[in-house]
Amino acid sequence: MTQRQREFTALLAWFFLQHGQPDKAAILLRGALRLLPDAAEFLKALAVAELLRGDAGAALAAAERYAMAGQDRGPGSPIQLVRARALLQLGRAAEARQTFRRLLDAQNVDIVAPAMVIQP
Repeated sequence: MTQRQREFTALLAWFFLQHGQPDKAAILLRGALRLLPDAAEFLKALAVAELLRGDAGAALAAAERYAMAGQDRGPGSPIQLVRARALLQLGRAAEARQTFRRLLDAQNVDIVAPAMVIQP
């Protein structure tokens, strides 16, 4: 896949996501990842697409693959938002809260919210 093809694929996937078609985005991205299994831009977009499709397990798996590809820059990485939301949807509220808190701490954000704000 050429660089131009990669860019077009990523753009088309985000277009699908922006227009409420996460199923189409996920199909496109899964196909692209067969060709380039460690393509960070596709893994990140797939994590979002799976989350929007309601498949939290697949979203979490894509976020983990993104991290394993060396793109996750620790607790301050924006992919942690996807990870926290997926954990929440999977009923793992304590882990979701921890992930979100680490993200906020890494970003030097001081927000005090009641525990009920992050409930499944």
